[in-house]
Amino acid sequence: MMLAASMTLPAFAVASHKSSPRVPVCSALSHGAIANLVGTGPLALTKKIGNLCAFAGERHGHYKPVLTIQIVPWSKSLFSLAEGDAVQSAAREHAQFGVVSRALKVGKKAFFVSGTTTSASLPPCGSEEAPAPAPLEIRTGPICAGEPALTHINVTGYGPSPSGVELMVSAGGAAQQGDISLIHVIDLVKDLISGKIH
Repeated sequence: MMLAASMTLPAFAVASHKSSPRVPVCSALSHGAIANLVGTGPLALTKKIGNLCAFAGERHGHYKPVLTIQIVPWSKSLFSLAEGDAVQSAAREHAQFGVVSRALKVGKKAFFVSGTTTSASLPPCGSEEAPAPAPLEIRTGPICAGEPALTHINVTGYGPSPSGVELMVSAGGAAQQGDISLIHVIDLVKDLISGKIH
């Protein structure tokens, strides 16, 4: 549950360790533009592996939002593999898999996985099984009954970038329910492919 955002990242997460000069570097993207679009609050880079970046945000009184972004050159086999992994992940996690409507103009094709983790099956807060929890702001999800749900969303799409390279972009986020929305993560992928966020 702590890595809910990354659980739906496709298999290409480690496929590319070097970024082409024409592929945007995830750590160099505008943190402010991403935070404003997705609603994470101020973003800080927490980890970078190749061109896969993990970020953490800040929302007072809410779980710490987390976001992952990966940008690689597109290939048909890589996209198909990622889509197959997303279908399997959705089934395994009892989440929703879907294809993004072409009307939203997210590159040539995009798909998503979204789901919610609730506290319904967790022990009561303050019980022997779940001692007093830490403040929400330093956690990324519920640890005892009665706490807010966690929403996790991953969107992967591909299309032509302004540099002429076909990019494959994956963005995954997890935040307290109501703090992150599918349409905002779809817009993030669209803006990364189109170069609107750079």
